[in-house]
Amino acid sequence: MHRSRQQVLTKVMEEDLTVLVEGRTGVTWFLGALEGTFAGAPFAAGLRYTRTWIYDHDHGWRVVAAHASSV
Repeated sequence: MHRSRQQVLTKVMEEDLTVLVEGRTGVTWFLGALEGTFAGAPFAAGLRYTRTWIYDHDHGWRVVAAHASSV
């Protein structure tokens, strides 16, 4: 969504961020308030993002799974 500019964020306010790393795998939990546009329409929302990451020497940290929900 970001790459295609379908979603453009103008404000990100982090309320909580938890990071767990075990070897070359990590999980992040983000809670915050976002503002911007989606498909050209303005939005403001509280969101929780959960992402699973994997590390490799060629690419660094990459997201392999993600989930977002409104709060």
